Amino acid sequence: MKILQLSIKFPWPPNDGGALATIALTKGFAEFGHEVTMLAMNTSKHFFGTENLPEPVKKMADFRTVPVNTDIRFHKALFNLFFSRMPYNAERFVVPAFRDELRRLLDEKKFDIIQLEGLYLMPYLPVIRSCTTVPVVLRAHNVESEIWLRKFHQEQWLLKKAYTGILASRLRRMEIASVNQYDMLVTITERDAAFFEKFGNIKPLEIIPFGINPEDYPEPVFQVNSLSLFYIGALDWQPNINGLLWFLEEVWAKVKREFPHLVFHIAGRNASSGLQKKIMRYPVVFHGEVPSSRNFMSDKNILVVPLFAGSGIRVKIIEAMAMGKTVISTELGTEGIPAVEGKELFHAQTAEDFIQAIHTLVSQPSKIAETGLAARQLAFSRFNNSDLTRKLLAFYKSHTA
Repeated sequence: MKILQLSIKFPWPPNDGGALATIALTKGFAEFGHEVTMLAMNTSKHFFGTENLPEPVKKMADFRTVPVNTDIRFHKALFNLFFSRMPYNAERFVVPAFRDELRRLLDEKKFDIIQLEGLYLMPYLPVIRSCTTVPVVLRAHNVESEIWLRKFHQEQWLLKKAYTGILASRLRRMEIASVNQYDMLVTITERDAAFFEKFGNIKPLEIIPFGINPEDYPEPVFQVNSLSLFYIGALDWQPNINGLLWFLEEVWAKVKREFPHLVFHIAGRNASSGLQKKIMRYPVVFHGEVPSSRNFMSDKNILVVPLFAGSGIRVKIIEAMAMGKTVISTELGTEGIPAVEGKELFHAQTAEDFIQAIHTLVSQPSKIAETGLAARQLAFSRFNNSDLTRKLLAFYKSHTA
């Protein structure tokens, strides 16, 4: 099968959930012997020179990129607000150069499946339809409007709240308008699938979560003599920022007083200088952006995920579970992960919940190893990339025969 993946971000290095989810399927397709081409925007924010790709990655696909400046610009955002119905966060990815390169690629090559990695690529559907009759798949990484609706409800500053509400409303209209425009729909979680079905999806649908390769995760070593908490997430994404600062103020400040020997490690890319100053007011170890999330997590014990806004699946949680780490997260953070509370992870909705879970683990270190091993088994059984890729390919074949 010849597969074209379209992405709004070049997925290497795979240091965030979207990139990890995209490149995981590229690898899966290639391992099953399929011919993969990827056309990706190489954005100013996450630019990567494709000549620096590791050789094993280069062999996965024919990687094509288009340099795109997606920086937020006030005058363009203002113009969009008054003279467009498209959400600005989607309009930034409507780029003539990418459209032209897509058209050239469709003239150059023939494909069996075209897979759009996310909602923001739907504006290119008319270009695709004008060039080919190949089935188009929308792979919805999350429900974008839900992320912004939750941000709207959390925002305190009135002007920003009003603007966030407009973006959320426009994104919801865009998502609803996309329903049934594709030929097939792939979602990451059951909850996301339910959203599209609520608004009338009748096209073939499959649920394929993010996948991992078990061989990438060696047997864990549990270091119960030097317990530590850790956090990892993009620190230029407001839900992460809000959750982390809340945790530092409401949870960590109290936990540190009770367990002064505990260490809290924080990693994340693109933290502003202002955010770094806020973080360093607390007794933490701040690492900033780390080259490898797995290396960062390897010698630490307990991942905390204080997430109160967002949609989709948290890739870093699945990675941490595969490494045998114990996770304490809000229920929203573990959306799409069928883990049992108290067995494979701990849920916490309030500051008191987080404090109690940390107290339990610190007081009973054996539970860290017990929970971590159960989490690792779950990650390997439910999120094996080969199994998930095989399932997706079978879905494609059944609807393209």
